[in-house]
Amino acid sequence: MESYDFGERLHCPACKHHLEAATAVTSNGRQPRDGAVSLCVYCGEVSVFRHGPLGLFIDTPTLEELRDIMSEPRARRTINAFHRYWAENPPA
Repeated sequence: MESYDFGERLHCPACKHHLEAATAVTSNGRQPRDGAVSLCVYCGEVSVFRHGPLGLFIDTPTLEELRDIMSEPRARRTINAFHRYWAENPPA
């Protein structure tokens, strides 16, 4: 898996924790595409990448996007596994 360094610091829209990089599930070596799903390693919330006039940012998914994400079995399993792990091993 490859990581994409944001350069400028982004933040999770849910917990406001600063995020400096993202690790891609696929090895495409590109920055996240518009609408790509992100899972905050600090709070476990789902968010999406967006490209705006000022560049890349992370946003809260719309209800429709969240429904689409959670209807995908692999995404749902990954998110649920992360939430179980995070509940048992909260970040310091």
